Amino acid sequence: MSDEPRQGQIRFYDHDLPGLPAGNYKVTVKQSVQDIGMTAQEQALLTAEQPFIVHAPQFAINPSEIHSLVPPAGSTGKFADELPHLVLNTRVLPWEREMSGPKIPWLALLLFQEGELLSGPADRTDAETLAIRSTAGEFMGLKNSPDVYVPPDLVREADVTDGQTCFYIQMDAGVFRSITPQLNELPYLTHVRELNTQDKAAGHEEDGWYSVVTGNRFPFAQETDEGGSRNIVHLVSLEKFDDLLQPGARPPKEKIALLSLARWTFRCRPDSKEDFAGLMHRLVAEEMSGSAYDPGALLLRLPQGADGGEERTAPQDDAAGAEARKRLRCGYVPLPFHIRSGEDTFAWYRGPLAPVRPAPFPPAEPLLTADAALIYDKANGLFDSSLAAAWQIGRSLALSDATFGSLLLDYRRRCHRLTDLLYHRLEALGLADAADLKELAQSGLMREALLDAMKGDLLEQIPEPPLYGLPQDDPPRNLSARRQLSQAGTGGSPVAALQQFLAGDEVKEAVAELTRDDLEPIALWLAHKLLLYDVPFYYLVPEERMLPSESIRFFYLDSNWLDAMLDGMLAVAMHSSRDSFTYGMTKGTIRAAAEAAAQTVRTRQGDERSTAPGGEALPLAGFLLRSAAVSGWPGLAVRAFDAGGLPLGIARLERLSSSVLLALFRGIPDRIELSEPQEGFQFGLNEEGEINLRSVLPDRSGSPFGSELNVHLPVRDRHLRPGRILDLRPDQADGLVQQSADAIKQALELEQLTLNPSDFALQMVKSPERIVFQPGMAVKPQ
Repeated sequence: MSDEPRQGQIRFYDHDLPGLPAGNYKVTVKQSVQDIGMTAQEQALLTAEQPFIVHAPQFAINPSEIHSLVPPAGSTGKFADELPHLVLNTRVLPWEREMSGPKIPWLALLLFQEGELLSGPADRTDAETLAIRSTAGEFMGLKNSPDVYVPPDLVREADVTDGQTCFYIQMDAGVFRSITPQLNELPYLTHVRELNTQDKAAGHEEDGWYSVVTGNRFPFAQETDEGGSRNIVHLVSLEKFDDLLQPGARPPKEKIALLSLARWTFRCRPDSKEDFAGLMHRLVAEEMSGSAYDPGALLLRLPQGADGGEERTAPQDDAAGAEARKRLRCGYVPLPFHIRSGEDTFAWYRGPLAPVRPAPFPPAEPLLTADAALIYDKANGLFDSSLAAAWQIGRSLALSDATFGSLLLDYRRRCHRLTDLLYHRLEALGLADAADLKELAQSGLMREALLDAMKGDLLEQIPEPPLYGLPQDDPPRNLSARRQLSQAGTGGSPVAALQQFLAGDEVKEAVAELTRDDLEPIALWLAHKLLLYDVPFYYLVPEERMLPSESIRFFYLDSNWLDAMLDGMLAVAMHSSRDSFTYGMTKGTIRAAAEAAAQTVRTRQGDERSTAPGGEALPLAGFLLRSAAVSGWPGLAVRAFDAGGLPLGIARLERLSSSVLLALFRGIPDRIELSEPQEGFQFGLNEEGEINLRSVLPDRSGSPFGSELNVHLPVRDRHLRPGRILDLRPDQADGLVQQSADAIKQALELEQLTLNPSDFALQMVKSPERIVFQPGMAVKPQ
């Protein structure tokens, strides 16, 4: 979309209402016929009814609807001044069920401390969250309980069976009254966000729209609890609870039962070991030198020891040791190697992720076997198996996909046919030497010649005159290539003549143009492999010490390794020397098409630069992140910039496991930023228990929308009810909503200002933590 937010931007909306709330409906069609004497019973026969259901979650929601939880489930950190919240992938979900007002959400996020929830039967109560496993029919049966309240007008929809599994929680009526938001507070605890997702793992597949449900209670931290105090969060349904959410309302029974649609726990303690800032600090804790980190220590290679990997002066007789240290610094690892003569030794191996930028050294001919890719170090008697391993995994990937093999075989057959037709067509006309080919290419008739050759039987085309538009006053031109060779006494063979003909750039270009459609699916398949999709992780990181827990490691992508893997992939469906020759002839075309396709794997209109100024593909570089932040913040934002401050395109950004994130950038980054996800911004207070108010006027000169006004409103001491619960009361002058509006109105010198739910959400947002990596820079969240 043309109005999509730019990278790093976010938009807030009050709500996104569905066209029709969820529920059971029916359409009634009546037809009335008059003046023909029809009775009432006959008129009734002209009426038809069609029931239908507008479906939405009621007793449970699919886990795939949940984008992220904040604080992350199972985490421990300094969360006492942060409101928990949940991000949903569906933007209309909080408003899909009908409440007493169209803009009131039916979902709420409630936080409980120890002892506030009541257990159910031991075999059906989750020990961590105290959620009670049940069924829809059993939950509806609680209406008949003498001491447990479930709204009597709650109706199970027709598409929900009695046996559908659900979870619910129980609490005393007093707990419900104290912690549940009032009806007019609910809209201020739910909003919609839109953002650009290109800086997120697999973000190019998401539309950037999310709904956010925020809790109204701050977590509890016990100073004496070293492991952190347990806080329990439940996303609950408040459908048909409208009457009990009014000020002063009293539940008619001793206990309240609420459907729990999602639940998690976290622990809160004074230190910040596992919050975002703490985890980011741990990434470089061991690589810090004062306030700055050592860039060399963050490269993807084995630990270099106390000398930091700097090259030491080796004795004259320690050439082997110097070579070994050099290899280790360049990212190689020694791995066991069994040679064919039977000895067991070790060989050097480096994957496609290199700590230094390798110089390209493409072999003169394509590699047709893994053995051809082995590199032998005569001085030290050791093999370098890097390219051989790349070739082998490329071949394995190709053999595992029968569709790719079939496409490649069809492509080669088409190339054979086209080149044969073109050669014999031009050879019959005496136009197969280098000068003729060059003239054909310059005149634009090469493609026409090839198309003519494909029209019919080759024998019917031999008597035809030379191509129109070429000079015809040179009699030898109409002699065949074979006769010219014979007359010249060269004794050249037809095979050599054909190979010489096929080696011409003009022929390659003509064949490439006419096989473009055949090559497209092959290039797209290869493009994903060049971005390391499906390549086993141990080929990327052969030694665990290269990527320890809670670390980030940077690398360049080795084009030599990728080229060897490409040879391995294209070595399948090769049955003759003709196939080998054709591959050598077309490899450049295939590689260029694959690289071009790789530039489009993760791009959308308006994305950052993907090619260098000259038009060639940019080199790739990136990082591997192994941290609890990968699972705790699934929307982790990643951005890279070049030396001029321009953003670099993202070629791949993907979670390889629950704790490992791979990032590949188009170009060599000078600065990399990791920040909390925009859709999961923290809500809460600063260290002083205040919120820093922001402008809500988009056209305000000097104070644009979202900019901080440097006006701090105390919340901890003035706007918390007992139990650390936000006192919103939007209809009261002394409630937090109107107090925030009054302070903003005064700062901007306005006569009147009303805060909508999205405006209030903006006031509660804490500036996201981020960490910047740049050589020589101090590392600290900003």
